[in-house]
Amino acid sequence: MNVLPDEEFFSRESDVQKLFNAGLDVARSLQPSCFLTGSRKSGKTEILKRVYNRLFWQQDTVIPFFHSLPKYLNSAEAFCREYFFRSILQFIGFIKKDPLLVMAEDFHFNRIIQLAYESKYAWLVEAVDNFQAYSKGKDLPVTSEIAIHFPATASIRSGLRGFVILDDFHHIASLPTQEEVSLLAGNFLSALQSRQSPHLFSGSFKTVLKCLFRTAELPGNVDVFSLRPLQSREAQILFEGLCQRFDVPFEPDLSLHMVLQLDNNPFYLRTMVQAARRELLDFRSVRKFVDLYTHELTEGNLHLYFDSLIHSTPLNPLERIKALELLHLCTRKSPDFSAFRYFKNRENLEGYDFEKILSALDQITLIDYGLGVVTSIQDTVLRDWIEWNFTHKISGLPMNQVSYGITSELLKRFNRSIQLRRYSHKMEQIRELLLKMNFQTVPVTLFDYALFLAKQKEPMKPAVSPSQEAELTLPEIISVTAVGTASLGGTDFADQILIGKGFASGNYSDEAEIAWLVGYNPAPEPVGLEEMQRFYQKSQLVMQRDNLKAIKLWLLTENRFNQAALSFAQTHQIYSSNSTQFDRLCELIVKQTPLPEEEVQPEDLITYDMSIPLASDAELVAVRALEQIAENIEFDDKSKGQIRMALIEACINAKEAAAGHAEKIHLKFQTGPDRLIAHLYFELLPTKNALTHKEAPKGWSLKMLQTLMDDVRLSHTHRGLELTMTKYLRNVKREAV
Repeated sequence: MNVLPDEEFFSRESDVQKLFNAGLDVARSLQPSCFLTGSRKSGKTEILKRVYNRLFWQQDTVIPFFHSLPKYLNSAEAFCREYFFRSILQFIGFIKKDPLLVMAEDFHFNRIIQLAYESKYAWLVEAVDNFQAYSKGKDLPVTSEIAIHFPATASIRSGLRGFVILDDFHHIASLPTQEEVSLLAGNFLSALQSRQSPHLFSGSFKTVLKCLFRTAELPGNVDVFSLRPLQSREAQILFEGLCQRFDVPFEPDLSLHMVLQLDNNPFYLRTMVQAARRELLDFRSVRKFVDLYTHELTEGNLHLYFDSLIHSTPLNPLERIKALELLHLCTRKSPDFSAFRYFKNRENLEGYDFEKILSALDQITLIDYGLGVVTSIQDTVLRDWIEWNFTHKISGLPMNQVSYGITSELLKRFNRSIQLRRYSHKMEQIRELLLKMNFQTVPVTLFDYALFLAKQKEPMKPAVSPSQEAELTLPEIISVTAVGTASLGGTDFADQILIGKGFASGNYSDEAEIAWLVGYNPAPEPVGLEEMQRFYQKSQLVMQRDNLKAIKLWLLTENRFNQAALSFAQTHQIYSSNSTQFDRLCELIVKQTPLPEEEVQPEDLITYDMSIPLASDAELVAVRALEQIAENIEFDDKSKGQIRMALIEACINAKEAAAGHAEKIHLKFQTGPDRLIAHLYFELLPTKNALTHKEAPKGWSLKMLQTLMDDVRLSHTHRGLELTMTKYLRNVKREAV
């Protein structure tokens, strides 16, 4: 089964493994039928293909069947014929381990008869004869039953269990008549109950339930596997990996903001990268990304995708216009239900079916119309597509103004995203500092900007000895929570206060409890009286709401405070610090937990050695070996994905560096209780000149590898050029609540 290259498939290995395990459990009658659900274009098809490939090659007790239903089915008779004969080819192909039979695009009846006789399964020949006889007699009910239940028949007759994978199962609803839909749905509903050959199917959840099974819930004994969306960091690594694979330059500091604009969606990421390669463009700046995004959204593949979804519905031209108007209403944070009532009241007058439009949009998953209530659209890319279509096609705005509007809005959105990211990063640093407070003593000037500034302005004054300098004893902070205070107003996005709770002394009693309320103003301008008062008011609100007794207030900013703000802070006992004071506090308090890269004894490491040739895809052999080795260390799924991607990237780079200089890449994997170390090196051929150390790092993508692994080193050794990558298993002793 053809699948995407490994470099384009990331962070889904755990989902493939779960479904592969489900297939293996079929052999012991432990696994019922299951439904794979997930958001639109989240990678379900690719996962199912990989599950099938693993079941085909990596075990011999469960017969895998795979059927991807086309978007439009011309007739139930043609579907049953295709389904039956393809199932036979997949059965024989699995028995013979012949992938050519599985992947055959076309098949001929005489060839299938020949294969059935050669298989020496008399029941298989009989099944083909029966199907042909009923098919010639136009007995659709019997032929559909024979076809759909063939995997169960094969399981019973061969003594092996079956696992039927159905992709885009909801496309059965595209059959021309409701009678055909009901007939096939009924047979599949019966087949799902089989423990001999349970089914793994995916598709539009609502279409499957409403149009096929006529129910509000899945049939009994059907497990649901939910495919989670990619996390931002996972999507960022996928995006950067795609850019490297397709030779699209990008700016690493901006890649996270780009994937956030694309909702971490693998389809959107791949579409944008492929468009950049096709147009010979890059993602080195926000403007370049925005310009390409605008093009793709208005006339490129993103537009074609959404436009094809709309045109795949049974809506007429007038209803499609009304559908666009309804979609525009759904882009608002809180849809105006009075507007929906207006649409409903106008349907007879204007000649459209309001419920038909909503149901059509719901079935193609552009809206969520559950329990008769329409929810707001959250997909950023879809919202942008709806906005420009509505503005241009309904409101009549010229296309050049529409393009400018999209570009302008995206540039402002990126600016807000970058600011928010910086703010979030700073708040995380503050959180870490609070959690490190443990009765340390620090100079009081680090919490008083007025004193700090005065000290900075008197460089010629004799230095004060540490014993003479005023000091502040910090509390022990046990937990930190973040609270929003939007109810107090304010237009800036920096609307959080961190609450650090702990004890003011080593006496752990009610009287010693204390809470630090900490705010951060990211603006480059000086903090004035208004900002200081607003922070104080927000803190008072938090104190009253949480019934806090003893509190300390602390406001941080990037640059400075004006005199009015400092006077207010002194009157109300508010600590004040800028970024310089904060950095010095971090130097004193935040002790970086050293990586456990020293003090490791050779006898504590288990070593595995292997070599791979410079052939195409040879790195996949190393990856498979490393996956098995890494199972002995309790890495989470994210770390496993990072290790896997780092090894692929390193092997590809090593092969490029070794080309013409060596014949093999040598790998050594070492595992310990808390780490995995991967060594890659190649020995230069005697006839080749040695590479200099200055040339060595060229083309090795060290910056990317360093984002995936904890320690990356490239050096010359007695064996030749060697890359060493280490991943540590970390245990966080104290976490923010």
